Amino acid sequence: MEEYVRRHMPKVAREPGSTYLYDNFASLLLGVIVQRVSGMPYDDDRSKHLFEPLGMNSSAFQF
Repeated sequence: MEEYVRRHMPKVAREPGSTYLYDNFASLLLGVIVQRVSGMPYDDDRSKHLFEPLGMNSSAFQF
């Protein structure tokens, strides 16, 4: 996932805060940050810290 982010990082086309634009890339970047901080793949981190504590045994989240 981190290699994908490195290859596809979009250029900043406007000043931060000047306009609102929905972008899935921000979620992908968040996943890379979580992986680095937690030391585990993002999918595993979400399972351990989100789905398991909530008893969501049939749920998944994958990039």
